Amino acid sequence: MKTKVLLFSLFAVTLFAIGTVITTLFNTAPTTREVIWMFYTSTFFSVFGIFFFVFYAINYARFRAVPAWQSTMSSFRYSAILGLLVSLLLLLSANSALNFAIGSAVVIGLFILELLWRRRGQVKLKI
Repeated sequence: MKTKVLLFSLFAVTLFAIGTVITTLFNTAPTTREVIWMFYTSTFFSVFGIFFFVFYAINYARFRAVPAWQSTMSSFRYSAILGLLVSLLLLLSANSALNFAIGSAVVIGLFILELLWRRRGQVKLKI
């Protein structure tokens, strides 16, 4: 049941975020700080949702059934990291601050974040 709730929630958030991105893109002059942050936040959520559903579909095809919760959370983690990567690279590129060194540092930093997130998610049983 929690998988259905997660899928419905992410689908609704993703649709809302895609609509916000499209609306913000058609805004002729987004000069206020709130509109710019809304664009990057909604870009993160839309990319996050799209990647999550792609990873979930791959896991669904691999298991030929509803994937296990651990596999669903792995898809959640990977899509959050990829969404953050795309949003950060867009933000840096829009401010003309993106070059190879900064891009590499962002990728390495997000790789370290993923490793830390994975390690924190593991629970050791003490008997």
